[in-house]
Amino acid sequence: MFDQLERALPDNVRMISIFPSISGDDISISMEVAGRSLNDMVEWVRVLENSSIYSDVVFRSERHDEDGLLHSQISLRYWPDPARRAAALRKTKVKQ
Repeated sequence: MFDQLERALPDNVRMISIFPSISGDDISISMEVAGRSLNDMVEWVRVLENSSIYSDVVFRSERHDEDGLLHSQISLRYWPDPARRAAALRKTKVKQ
């Protein structure tokens, strides 16, 4: 899980902290990342949203530090098996 996040992380964004939460088959991740600009954060979120192993990507908060870096709190769901994600998405669509 951590190696996949690290490989997907753009060069202009740094991982500050990461907190996984596992409940049964559900894996949620909260993380803090830092970059020079909002565009850096948006690029990171787009990478996550376009991945087959992450979903429900949400910005939670942001702040600037004394060095001018933008720190963002982001949460998401991690799907180690993309087929399970696809099945969950189909199930959600059927309920709607």
